[in-house]
Amino acid sequence: MPVPKFDLIQSLLRLAPDHRRAALSKSADIAGPTGPALRWYLGGEQEPDLTDEVDVDIILAAGRARKPRSSLDTLSDFHQSDKLPDYVYPARHEWLPFNNARGF
Repeated sequence: MPVPKFDLIQSLLRLAPDHRRAALSKSADIAGPTGPALRWYLGGEQEPDLTDEVDVDIILAAGRARKPRSSLDTLSDFHQSDKLPDYVYPARHEWLPFNNARGF
């Protein structure tokens, strides 16, 4: 039975980075369109082929979980929304202190 798309995305984003090598060797038998994305997340050398039938959202989740602070250049030619934060380029957050005291 296939894993529902959004369950798979949430799972990829929540996996801890521990024991990826052991999991990568065990993931070789996972068939179907999600196998390459999972193996890429786990540290596999072969990036997912965007012409595969796997959904780009799954590839994006795998890439963000694999390299949360790096650019995902693999996806830059695939989608028009490459300027969206945390799509191809990691989101950049800036925090500035603000004092809103009104003289009380």
